[in-house]
Amino acid sequence: MSQNFVLKILEQVFLRWFGGRTPLERVLKTVFKENHVGSRDRRIIRDFAFNLVRFRPDLIFCLENKENPEALRLFQKQISSLTEKFTEKLTEEQLLSQHFNLKPIFEIDPSRHLKSVHGLSQELLNFLDQSQLPMASIHQGLHAQLGPAPVTLRASTRLAASDLKKIQTKLLNAGFLESKIFFNTYSTFEKLNLEALMEEFQIDHDFFVQDESSQMVAHFMATHSGARILDFCAGAGGKSFHLAEVVEQKCQIDAWEVNPKRRHELKKRASILKIKNLRILDRPPVEKNYDSVLVDAPCSGWGTLRRQPDLILRTRVEDFEHYGSIQSELLKEAGNFLRPGGMLTYSTCSFLESENSWILSNFLKGSPNFQSSKLSPLALTHVRKDSVEKLTNLVSSNGQGSSLGLTLLPQPSLISQGSGGWIGDGFFIGQVQLKG
Repeated sequence: MSQNFVLKILEQVFLRWFGGRTPLERVLKTVFKENHVGSRDRRIIRDFAFNLVRFRPDLIFCLENKENPEALRLFQKQISSLTEKFTEKLTEEQLLSQHFNLKPIFEIDPSRHLKSVHGLSQELLNFLDQSQLPMASIHQGLHAQLGPAPVTLRASTRLAASDLKKIQTKLLNAGFLESKIFFNTYSTFEKLNLEALMEEFQIDHDFFVQDESSQMVAHFMATHSGARILDFCAGAGGKSFHLAEVVEQKCQIDAWEVNPKRRHELKKRASILKIKNLRILDRPPVEKNYDSVLVDAPCSGWGTLRRQPDLILRTRVEDFEHYGSIQSELLKEAGNFLRPGGMLTYSTCSFLESENSWILSNFLKGSPNFQSSKLSPLALTHVRKDSVEKLTNLVSSNGQGSSLGLTLLPQPSLISQGSGGWIGDGFFIGQVQLKG
């Protein structure tokens, strides 16, 4: 792969992406397809493109302060990290020449505060100023975009112990580390060939790619034997499948996904997995006797900035207003399916209170038949014996606790000091209960 080819692809990608609302990942896939880029080259160029987005403010600052020795040193360090996978390093002139000039593309103010460090618009800065989260927490959540996201694999409970042991050895040899929270869960920050990984470890059958944040939901939702549970926004089914395994055939899980295409894919996956206590609904639920209902709501996705660093540049204040309206409506609708005393669980992959505790608070104000409920992780088979306490302690060690739920911030490294081993994405989970 030549330098000129890399620059050509990057130029096409950023000229199409900048100024629009299309995710960078989608633009990359389109350009790769049009230019017949091979799988190995795709991984390298994709990493390069996302790192350019991650480090854009530093690069712009350095360009505008070339006479400053510290700026030059930082620039060389960033360029070195961006190009480490190429045999020949791209020089400053090659990277930032007339063929691919970052400055007119990004136009970042180099003053050193949130606006420059993370590329936030003034409108977003004003919005965040009104947030109930401390600014230090907002900084931590946004700073996570500068680091890699983990690949986390969760072993299916259907795996025989002998098979699990063999696969565990392979994973540990491949650089994975065992979760400090959940049994049979392994994570790595190393760059991997996911296609090869999926084939070797039978992903979506023996193992599931599922972040620790996503896994937590089942451990707060699992309820008494014989309970009926509804996943009201099932999406691809990750939380439904996990919950069905965690309750070990003792509860019936119904899953509903409003999008026909996603619902079709969900049914296909469920059919392959043959999980007996999981039913994919063909039409919206009508029964009102569920013991537990999950609303894993659409959101800004700001808890996943490590995976989508371009979200910062694509987000507008009106996006939060749009999602807030959807989240509120989903909670209202989902509350209708509970029996008296039933529990409504609300989760998002965002750390912003405007999408989390604010939504639950407004729901309670408009629904006097509901009351707040304190989160309490259950001592389940698939949680490490010392982890019920760890999950509880996340409120004080890494999460921003409130009476309406738990907000977790993404961590910058695999071995996170003071986080109890937590490495998941930014996340929120809260519960309210129907009185009666």
